Amino acid sequence: MIVVEGPDNAGKSTLIGKLSRTLGWNVYHPGGPPANAEEFLKQAISSLKYAHEKVIQDRSMIISDPVYSTVYPRNFSCDYHELIVTLCVYVNPVIIYCRPPDEFMLDFSRHEIGENDDENQLITLHSNMPRIIQEYDMVMLSIQHIKYDHTSDNYDMFEGVISNELNKRTIS
Repeated sequence: MIVVEGPDNAGKSTLIGKLSRTLGWNVYHPGGPPANAEEFLKQAISSLKYAHEKVIQDRSMIISDPVYSTVYPRNFSCDYHELIVTLCVYVNPVIIYCRPPDEFMLDFSRHEIGENDDENQLITLHSNMPRIIQEYDMVMLSIQHIKYDHTSDNYDMFEGVISNELNKRTIS
């Protein structure tokens, strides 16, 4: 399993498309932010069913929810740290952190509007983007990952890095 993480407008969709074509793997989109604890748990379990499959997951809410819940408060709480440890130790996915320069992510003229986006959410997202970037950087400090900056990294070379990482995990 590969999990592609990063703030909105970081190039995740583009990278996921390239990886899917290159590797021939399916893409799993877990859905929008969970509305309650039950939905959170359902999404977590649903994404874990792909743990040892050749799947590229567009974010794991186990990683992204602690970031976005600082901007979009949840009516439930959980031990994100414990969930992240569980994901990293027991599932052991290859985690890619899409992290272009801040100025690229702050330019919403290229932002792809997703099926879970609405106008109010986009306004909130845009006004809180510096905080979201900072929160993502903090969360990713504690997670083993491969950083990808599509504005400067060569995809062909990056593909080699991913292949090597998958071979270490025998999921090629």
